Amino acid sequence: MFAVVESYIGTKFDELNQNYDTDIKINQITNDLQLGQIAASQADINWQMFLENFEYTNDLESLGWFTVDVRLDMFFQIAGKDNTIYKSKYDDYVYPLAKSFWEDANAFDYSTGDNSNIRLLRVNSLTVNNGDRFENDYYNPSMILNITGFDETNGRVSGSEEGYI
Repeated sequence: MFAVVESYIGTKFDELNQNYDTDIKINQITNDLQLGQIAASQADINWQMFLENFEYTNDLESLGWFTVDVRLDMFFQIAGKDNTIYKSKYDDYVYPLAKSFWEDANAFDYSTGDNSNIRLLRVNSLTVNNGDRFENDYYNPSMILNITGFDETNGRVSGSEEGYI
């Protein structure tokens, strides 16, 4: 599940990158050590992803439907809480990324080869939280996405030492 959502988020950052003449530098934070070294990363956008809530629903016609809340934390370096830089980060990165996710509100079908049994199908809601949050020298907004998906294993648990599907 996590790998599929993470891959989907990565494709949206790739789409965002295509809107610029020069590639923006994007850095995914995967551990606390990287979180402590944001200043050294030289990335335009540092991001971290969390799956907050997961719920199987049976209110549709078959088993396997689920919703998941995905929190995407972003970190932008801004020294001194410079409001002009904050506005440009919001307009150049946060809003276009949110818009890209929202384009999937009607329907999309996303899966990966590794977890092809899990498909993401629709963004139900999107919220930009803490759009004005500054911590230390970072502008640190978050997005919460509620996504509907389908697990074709219909509740079967299978897996390996690396993880379960």
